[in-house]
Amino acid sequence: MKRKMIPTLLMAAVLLLMAFSTVRAAPVWYLCTVDNAGTFTAAASAGKAYIQLTDTNGAFSQKWFVAPQAVAREALAVAMTAQTTKGKVQLFSDLSVAGTFTPIMGLFNKGN
Repeated sequence: MKRKMIPTLLMAAVLLLMAFSTVRAAPVWYLCTVDNAGTFTAAASAGKAYIQLTDTNGAFSQKWFVAPQAVAREALAVAMTAQTTKGKVQLFSDLSVAGTFTPIMGLFNKGN
Protein backbone atom coordinates (compact mmCIF):
# COMPACT_ATOMS: atom_id res chain seq x y z
CA MET A 1 0.00 0.00 0.00
CA LYS A 2 2.81 2.44 0.85
CA ARG A 3 4.55 1.75 -2.48
CA LYS A 4 1.43 2.79 -4.36
CA MET A 5 1.19 6.05 -2.40
CA ILE A 6 4.71 7.24 -3.24
CA PRO A 7 4.06 7.79 -6.98
CA THR A 8 0.73 9.43 -6.16
CA LEU A 9 2.33 11.80 -3.66
CA LEU A 10 5.16 12.53 -6.07
CA MET A 11 2.70 13.38 -8.85
CA ALA A 12 0.70 15.59 -6.49
CA ALA A 13 3.88 17.45 -5.49
CA VAL A 14 4.85 18.02 -9.12
CA LEU A 15 1.37 19.31 -9.99
CA LEU A 16 1.42 21.60 -6.97
CA LEU A 17 4.79 23.04 -7.99
CA MET A 18 3.57 23.56 -11.55
CA ALA A 19 0.47 25.36 -10.33
CA PHE A 20 2.49 27.93 -8.35
CA SER A 21 5.45 28.39 -10.68
CA THR A 22 5.67 31.29 -13.12
CA VAL A 23 6.04 30.19 -16.70
CA ARG A 24 7.47 32.82 -19.02
CA ALA A 25 6.81 32.81 -22.72
CA ALA A 26 9.76 33.28 -24.99
CA PRO A 27 10.10 36.51 -26.98
CA VAL A 28 8.36 36.36 -30.36
CA TRP A 29 8.50 38.38 -33.59
CA TYR A 30 5.39 40.42 -34.48
CA LEU A 31 4.59 42.38 -37.63
CA CYS A 32 3.01 45.65 -36.51
CA THR A 33 1.63 49.00 -37.53
CA VAL A 34 2.71 52.04 -35.54
CA ASP A 35 -0.12 53.91 -33.81
CA ASN A 36 1.88 56.45 -31.77
CA ALA A 37 5.51 57.13 -30.90
CA GLY A 38 7.23 59.61 -28.62
CA THR A 39 8.99 60.38 -25.35
CA PHE A 40 8.12 61.78 -21.91
CA THR A 41 9.96 64.46 -19.97
CA ALA A 42 9.16 63.00 -16.53
CA ALA A 43 12.32 62.05 -14.62
CA ALA A 44 11.46 58.34 -14.41
CA SER A 45 10.72 58.17 -18.13
CA ALA A 46 13.47 60.45 -19.43
CA GLY A 47 15.56 59.00 -22.23
CA LYS A 48 13.15 56.18 -23.13
CA ALA A 49 11.02 55.91 -26.26
CA TYR A 50 7.37 54.87 -25.96
CA ILE A 51 5.77 53.26 -28.99
CA GLN A 52 2.17 52.13 -29.40
CA LEU A 53 1.79 49.21 -31.81
CA THR A 54 -0.93 46.99 -33.28
CA ASP A 55 -0.07 43.46 -34.40
CA THR A 56 -1.26 42.70 -37.94
CA ASN A 57 -2.27 39.16 -36.87
CA GLY A 58 -4.37 40.35 -33.93
CA ALA A 59 -2.16 39.33 -30.98
CA PHE A 60 -2.57 42.84 -29.52
CA SER A 61 -4.08 46.18 -30.48
CA GLN A 62 -2.79 49.64 -29.54
CA LYS A 63 -0.40 48.19 -26.95
CA TRP A 64 2.34 50.39 -25.50
CA PHE A 65 5.97 49.29 -25.60
CA VAL A 66 9.10 50.94 -24.23
CA ALA A 67 12.58 51.05 -25.76
CA PRO A 68 15.44 51.25 -23.25
CA GLN A 69 17.47 54.44 -23.04
CA ALA A 70 20.46 52.87 -24.85
CA VAL A 71 18.48 52.47 -28.11
CA ALA A 72 15.61 54.90 -27.60
CA ARG A 73 16.57 57.27 -30.42
CA GLU A 74 17.04 54.44 -32.89
CA ALA A 75 13.73 52.79 -31.94
CA LEU A 76 11.93 56.12 -32.19
CA ALA A 77 13.46 56.73 -35.64
CA VAL A 78 12.34 53.29 -36.84
CA ALA A 79 8.81 53.81 -35.50
CA MET A 80 8.42 57.31 -36.90
CA THR A 81 9.76 56.24 -40.31
CA ALA A 82 7.21 53.44 -40.47
CA GLN A 83 4.44 55.75 -39.31
CA THR A 84 5.33 58.41 -41.89
CA THR A 85 5.65 55.99 -44.82
CA LYS A 86 2.61 53.90 -43.80
CA GLY A 87 5.00 50.97 -43.46
CA LYS A 88 5.25 48.32 -40.78
CA VAL A 89 7.78 47.34 -38.12
CA GLN A 90 8.92 43.97 -36.93
CA LEU A 91 8.88 43.85 -33.14
CA PHE A 92 10.75 41.33 -30.98
CA SER A 93 9.20 41.25 -27.52
CA ASP A 94 7.90 39.07 -24.70
CA LEU A 95 4.23 39.88 -24.07
CA SER A 96 4.22 37.93 -20.81
CA VAL A 97 6.29 40.64 -19.08
CA ALA A 98 3.99 42.37 -16.60
CA GLY A 99 3.57 46.13 -16.57
CA THR A 100 2.00 48.99 -18.49
CA PHE A 101 4.85 49.20 -20.98
CA THR A 102 6.24 45.99 -22.47
CA PRO A 103 9.99 46.16 -23.17
CA ILE A 104 11.15 46.24 -26.78
CA MET A 105 13.93 43.73 -27.45
CA GLY A 106 14.19 44.50 -31.15
CA LEU A 107 12.47 46.81 -33.63
CA PHE A 108 13.09 46.82 -37.37
CA ASN A 109 11.56 48.76 -40.24
CA LYS A 110 9.70 46.35 -42.50
CA GLY A 111 8.61 48.76 -45.22
CA ASN A 112 5.42 48.31 -47.19
